[in-house]
Amino acid sequence: MAEFFVSYAAPDQPWAEWIAWQLEELGHTATLQAWDFVPGSNFVVEMQNAIARSSRTVAVLSPDYLERAFPEAEWAAAFAQDARGLGRRLLPIRVRPCVPAGVLAAIVYVDLVDLAEEAARLSLADAVNGGFGRRLKPAAQPGFPGGVSLVTTRPLDFDGPVVTDERPKRSRSFVHTAVAAGDLLDLSNAAIPYLPSDPTGSERPPSTVFAYVWLPTIDQLRSTDINALIPCAAICTADLVEVADKFRRELGHATEALLANSPAKLRQQDKKIAFESAKKALDTCLTAAVVIPAIVLGIGRARPGLAYEAMCDVLIAPITEVHRKRNIRRFDIRLSPLPEAGSVALRQTKRIAGASFGNTVSYRAGFISEDTLGETLLTLTRLVSWAVGTFYNGGDKTWLRFLKGDIT
Repeated sequence: MAEFFVSYAAPDQPWAEWIAWQLEELGHTATLQAWDFVPGSNFVVEMQNAIARSSRTVAVLSPDYLERAFPEAEWAAAFAQDARGLGRRLLPIRVRPCVPAGVLAAIVYVDLVDLAEEAARLSLADAVNGGFGRRLKPAAQPGFPGGVSLVTTRPLDFDGPVVTDERPKRSRSFVHTAVAAGDLLDLSNAAIPYLPSDPTGSERPPSTVFAYVWLPTIDQLRSTDINALIPCAAICTADLVEVADKFRRELGHATEALLANSPAKLRQQDKKIAFESAKKALDTCLTAAVVIPAIVLGIGRARPGLAYEAMCDVLIAPITEVHRKRNIRRFDIRLSPLPEAGSVALRQTKRIAGASFGNTVSYRAGFISEDTLGETLLTLTRLVSWAVGTFYNGGDKTWLRFLKGDIT
């Protein structure tokens, strides 16, 4: 039984063979048409047998691969066996510029486009070793990261003593502020739990860092109160799927009911469940939020594209810049669904990422699919945004304190 079945379109056979060779050099076994389907055999039967006998499928992504029927059947079979991605049964590897659509877009791919051979080999090894259960324990003991790191760019003056959660030992970071025209979120002192504390040490950074950004819809931008502060939020992590799964596990039996309603419409007890679950899910994340005066975004009523450009500038620009300074290799930004003016937000996000990273980091930006993962992350970031918004707009500290872990 082979561990990997390498699925590819005919024009990408050289890539498929290179990938299969690297997998076997890493100690795995691989099956692919060019090597294992003998002349005279039935291609469809051989393909079915190869998929059935392999525990994982590599999809060699290219424009040809996305347009052809047989490759679609091959990756769809693997996806059907592990739709949530928990078993990492489907490993897409992009070898030529293309944009996966539909359910395939929800699966994080390894990007080999424009990489030199050694960099491509390392990227493939990272994905296989990190994504399929092998431990990435460093050779030397990691430095002590400290306790819970809670940073804000504006004093909060909470009532009563701060009680930290004794259970998590990882360095959680939650940064939020109110900004006006020309202001930016200050992340200079923020802890980044998923990156090495000492970039020169032996700790290994993740192969890819993900940022999920929630921006309000146009309907939410059209506030009639010019004194209102409009929130937006972002979650940065090494594994968006893990964060979403943890959030759903913590919600437990109440998951579907809590995901179906906005925070404002939840009962008090349900809000407590939701925010406690969010706090635990964000334990390994850098969470950032800003609130912007509605009067600054007022032009959004007539020209919402300008409002989205402003929100991207004050939230996404500091996030990309702080990661640029930490020498990451790949950065993937996903935006919440925006039915209107979404193209403007996406274009601005790409411009910001390009300005920060240039040619030093492989980066991409796009919208997240509206599936289980997208729905869960949308709910999680809306909770963050709502908690920050209720604090800055009405002085209600309750829900922000839940996220910060100040009360049990």
